[in-house]
Amino acid sequence: MRLARRAGAVDGCTGRFWEGRFKSQALLGEAALLVVMAYVDLNPTRAGLAASIGEAAFNSGQQRLLAVAIHGDEDTGLPFNLQDYLDLLVTSGRAVHPRRRGVIPTATPNLLAALDLDITDWFTTVCELPARFHLFVGAPHQLGVVAARNGWRRVRGHAAERRLYARANE
Repeated sequence: MRLARRAGAVDGCTGRFWEGRFKSQALLGEAALLVVMAYVDLNPTRAGLAASIGEAAFNSGQQRLLAVAIHGDEDTGLPFNLQDYLDLLVTSGRAVHPRRRGVIPTATPNLLAALDLDITDWFTTVCELPARFHLFVGAPHQLGVVAARNGWRRVRGHAAERRLYARANE
């Protein structure tokens, strides 16, 4: 406890040690995993710490790029093709990097098409993940199941998921 207070004093923080900056979110499905992976992998480039995903040291995006370069697209334990994910990650990085004039491509990346996710809302979701979701990230029907199981009317993030899954709802 004393260490936490001392660290808080050094950083000029009061209250809980981490000031509520970190939270846990349940990932409900492959699309939720994909959004969170992309959000985390793009953080260094969006923060200006790296010019590209490959230059972001100690980042899982960089590790995945290296794995493909060294070993090819072998089984990674992910529920989707690693090369498709990297294609989506690079496309997303070009579109959301604050210092680049990224253009959303006219062709939908393979992984978004396979999961039937809306490309326009994908980029917004990747940039605004913490603001759009609270405890759970998942498809609208998955969030509905969580809400029903807990006796809630809805789960925060439901509107964001409806937009992301707009193609699947058509």
